[in-house]
Amino acid sequence: LLVKFRAPKTQTRDWIPVTETASNYAASLGVTSVQDVHSDYQTEVLLALEKEGKLKTRVYDCTPLHEWEKLKKTMTEKPLRSSLVRVGCLKSFSDGFEESIPQLYENINGADKAGLQVMMHAIGNKANEIVLGIFERIDKENEKRDRRFRTEHAYRFRFGNLTRFSKANVIASLQPHLFGGNEPYRSFINSNTKIAFGSDASITDFNPLFGIHAAVNRGSFEGGVKQSLTVEEAVRFYTMGSAYAEFQEEVKGSITPGKLADIIMLSDDFFIIAPEKIRDAKVVITIVDGKIVYEAP
Repeated sequence: LLVKFRAPKTQTRDWIPVTETASNYAASLGVTSVQDVHSDYQTEVLLALEKEGKLKTRVYDCTPLHEWEKLKKTMTEKPLRSSLVRVGCLKSFSDGFEESIPQLYENINGADKAGLQVMMHAIGNKANEIVLGIFERIDKENEKRDRRFRTEHAYRFRFGNLTRFSKANVIASLQPHLFGGNEPYRSFINSNTKIAFGSDASITDFNPLFGIHAAVNRGSFEGGVKQSLTVEEAVRFYTMGSAYAEFQEEVKGSITPGKLADIIMLSDDFFIIAPEKIRDAKVVITIVDGKIVYEAP
């Protein structure tokens, strides 16, 4: 109640200052790209901020899955011209109920045939099984192409289904800090599954260093395998892995000639410091498109 009475009454309407604050916060944490899978409608707000020179983060802005026809029409009739904002992704949830399969299949199939990318939230054995089943069916039935289906979280799936991710070319989009690093990273790698790391903010902390720390220090045992990652692997999944998950690995995700100049500098070299100190590192400078968008005091 104390928070309710003190919060601005316009907080759910003044999206431009709210989003600007979020962009500033992302820059302070060294986040140069965001994949917004909240299924809200922020594209116009993001473009307005970009026009004012106040957007400090690249954004891949997603749309609810059931509105795939509207998104395709908009992209066709009014192509987006922006260096920081992209669209083309669709997001929905698997609730684990068999009754939801026909409608999910219809929407995912329609979106896939329209050339759009689909990502599905799935937590639990049944939810993951439903998503994998639909993705496998569409991958088999529709034309062969690089569709990059994604399962968001892919948490607590039946371990016997592990190889189904790679066989259907499904990306495991994981959030190490959200689940304390207790996911089968090493088994995903061994089965040749593509991995992307993220934060699931604002459900959990936005700071990617916390996720890297969790993946390196708190890996679980699954199938008799120690699942923790090296620092290099965790960083790669946050950078190249996430760039691949949005079809952008040719333009960002690594410091390579010809790619976008999105770079950060940290207070510590966490490739050589003690792994348990990774989360204590601070962002000193954040650069997006060659411009400094954040400098630590």
